[in-house]
Amino acid sequence: MLSKPTYQELYRARKVVEASRAQYTLSGKTTRITLDTDEHLDYFDQSSYRDTLVFAQSEWLEIAEFPLTEPITGTTVKLAEVPDGIKVGQLLVVSGKDSVTGEAVQEVVSINAIGGAEITVTPPLAHSYERASFSFNANVAHATHGETVEEILGSGDASQGFQKFQLKQPPLTYVSASTPSGVASSLEVRVNDVRWDEAETFFEREPKAHVFIGRRDDDGKSGVQFGDGKTGARLPSGANNLRAKYRKGIGTEGLVKAGQLSMLLSRPLGVKGVTNPLAASGAQDPEQLDDARANAPLRVLTLERVVSLRDYQDFARAFGGIAKALASWTWDGRNRGVLVTVAGPSGAPVLPNGATYQNLLKAMRAAGDPFVALAVKSFRPQSFRLAGNIKIDPAYQPEFVLAAVEQALRDQFSFARREFAQPVMLSEVIAAMQPVAGVVAVDVDKLYRSDKAATLEQRLLAEAPVMLANGVLQAAELLTLDAAPLDQLGVMA
Repeated sequence: MLSKPTYQELYRARKVVEASRAQYTLSGKTTRITLDTDEHLDYFDQSSYRDTLVFAQSEWLEIAEFPLTEPITGTTVKLAEVPDGIKVGQLLVVSGKDSVTGEAVQEVVSINAIGGAEITVTPPLAHSYERASFSFNANVAHATHGETVEEILGSGDASQGFQKFQLKQPPLTYVSASTPSGVASSLEVRVNDVRWDEAETFFEREPKAHVFIGRRDDDGKSGVQFGDGKTGARLPSGANNLRAKYRKGIGTEGLVKAGQLSMLLSRPLGVKGVTNPLAASGAQDPEQLDDARANAPLRVLTLERVVSLRDYQDFARAFGGIAKALASWTWDGRNRGVLVTVAGPSGAPVLPNGATYQNLLKAMRAAGDPFVALAVKSFRPQSFRLAGNIKIDPAYQPEFVLAAVEQALRDQFSFARREFAQPVMLSEVIAAMQPVAGVVAVDVDKLYRSDKAATLEQRLLAEAPVMLANGVLQAAELLTLDAAPLDQLGVMA
């Protein structure tokens, strides 16, 4: 290409000759190019040599494909190429920006199929991702709560039956499992370097059975107990021949936020860093006395077998990581099935990709009729709002009475006090406000669901489980008082 500031012309080189030239008492090497045409060559005559540039180095450029700009969503993702080592069933962490809100979002999927440069994932992507920000991370591993520790429990004494030992670093970690109780202990006990198995009870255990039972005291300390030689084997005598390996740490304190973890206590070879792409879920604090009174009969009623509709509900309610459960019949036009609506502690959702959900479904299917269609759905949280005025006894300070009334309402209509599909009655609201000390009279002006227009309703309904016209099952609603400030709570003139 010959180029001047005001004009350019493209030619093809037909012949190239290396030569030399001497002029003005100077000599130098030159390259003589024979062009395919002399069209407009006179535009670059001797008078414009100093203004002419010659672009002689060229290369072929492949035509690029038209760039894709539409968001990534659904089940199929097209890549430039599928990296080596990726296989069906592998977990992937999807990250990027939501194409609608622009927020950074992440989720976990698994590979369902690989075809060429396309990956089919399951479940379908829950978000619509901006293509420029979209990425997969295949270095994914499941993780559960608890720091691993090892210690010497003590010495066995064959002359004693039912020996007890206490763990020195409570609380003992339990993880979600597909057992009837929904949890499994992380405790491993070895006697003379031989592992003994944990059992629920010594009842009907063989005299030489290498088993122990775990117990948790009211103060949160955990311990182990061994048999007496009649029901479960006695410990053999030895010096410090009892060792325990377990994890410590349990409860909702372990519910870390997404991206909160960034350090490993021990770093395997080749690992540079770590993070948790999703927030932790499924945690539950140790059972308190009141919870034990409610849950113990449920375990006895089911006897680890699920037959009736009530059995499904009781089994789920007593399962680790489940705070509320409701079982209902479903009908698809030909067969009857069971839908179990569940909620986690403090109203946490029970996510389908979480361990609690998967283990609950697996345990109920193992304990129930395999020919009964079973579905588990996390509940649909709903809220309501209200406004009103209180007539206060002149002997009381209004601000204290109003605060006490609001607290009474939040206690009465909290997650812990409400049931699935339970309606909220206007009379129930008034009954919660009236007993507060200092309240003379109550006037409620507004009572309505948060997803409806503000009005005064006599009754607010919460939907029961239902199958939609398209065959999709919807879980039950749970109606609680909106966490936002009340519309109004004033003093009646």
